[in-house]
Amino acid sequence: MALIKCKECGKEMSDTIKKCPNCGYKEKKKISKKTLIIIVVLLVTIIGGGITTGKQQEKAKKEYDDTLYITGAKMYVTGVVAEYHCSQIASVWHDCITSRYCSDFNSKIQNYLTTNKEGLKKLEDYKEDVSKNIQTLKNIPNSDYQKTYDKLVELYGVYTKLVEQAISPSGNYTTYISNYNSYSSEFKSIYDELKVLQPEIENYKDKVSDTD
Repeated sequence: MALIKCKECGKEMSDTIKKCPNCGYKEKKKISKKTLIIIVVLLVTIIGGGITTGKQQEKAKKEYDDTLYITGAKMYVTGVVAEYHCSQIASVWHDCITSRYCSDFNSKIQNYLTTNKEGLKKLEDYKEDVSKNIQTLKNIPNSDYQKTYDKLVELYGVYTKLVEQAISPSGNYTTYISNYNSYSSEFKSIYDELKVLQPEIENYKDKVSDTD
């Protein structure tokens, strides 16, 4: 045992005690170099991990936004194409019904479908792409997207009906026209509401390939 001086009050005390009996000073335990290195490494790892997570979340959000915008734009552009085919089919149907020289409107409509087979096939393919995107978009990044997603799904419901009217017309002429007008009006109305929620969709229309 040896006597040492207290660093605080200067009084002598035994080197075996940790606290000065005179002033109560207790020397703080020094952090070893090894411990310090471990602490620094842990801090760097935690901070780095936080930065990485932030970047991953930002990337995921951008990917979600891109998918959302292109899906909305794709539904609008190809929905307009579906409307065009529906109006053309309705015109062929009407002309055949009102013409004394046309007795089989089914064959006339089938002829239209055959003539425009390639364009209608593209339309069907786009509908499948949109359907896949809708499934992907189910996993919304946060609650702020819920209204947009719900409106997108609502638009999709009418969009599919329009496409079906174009690629597979059925029923009688009166019903066909009634459904077409109803779907077309509803489609435009819902899209306008979606556009208010996500105006950026308008800028993605040019990214949608042309469908004849």
